[in-house]
Amino acid sequence: TASGVRRAARRGRFVRLKATADYRLHGVSLPYVQLSTRAFVADLAKRYRAACGQRLVVTSAIRPGSAQPANASPRSVHPTGMAVDLRRPTGRCLTWLRRDLLAQERRGGIEATEERRPAHFHVAVYADPPHKRAAARRELAHSAGRDR
Repeated sequence: TASGVRRAARRGRFVRLKATADYRLHGVSLPYVQLSTRAFVADLAKRYRAACGQRLVVTSAIRPGSAQPANASPRSVHPTGMAVDLRRPTGRCLTWLRRDLLAQERRGGIEATEERRPAHFHVAVYADPPHKRAAARRELAHSAGRDR
């Protein structure tokens, strides 16, 4: 449930996604994810903005089992905080995002799916690959510096 997600976040199980200069949230009711997922979003968004000149748009983060849409898989990873949905851009930004997600998927650590209805990218982020742990440590160190 939503209250269970908030309780888990207060206990440190999940971290909050907060809009930055590189990405924004649109329609995200529970902006919580695992630390490795937040690091993935921050890293992807920074590179996306450099390549496209615009902010990446996150449209979904954690979604409790009680709030899954009718078309969700019964094995959805959204309740775990390891997945995000990204708005599907157009033009060269769409080409860049497809290529980047595919390259990251080949290296391991994510699984990305381009969905049609509604049009978006669903990305599951696995916490254990070394490049994800390094990105998570950088993101956490950066966050700690901002919170002071």
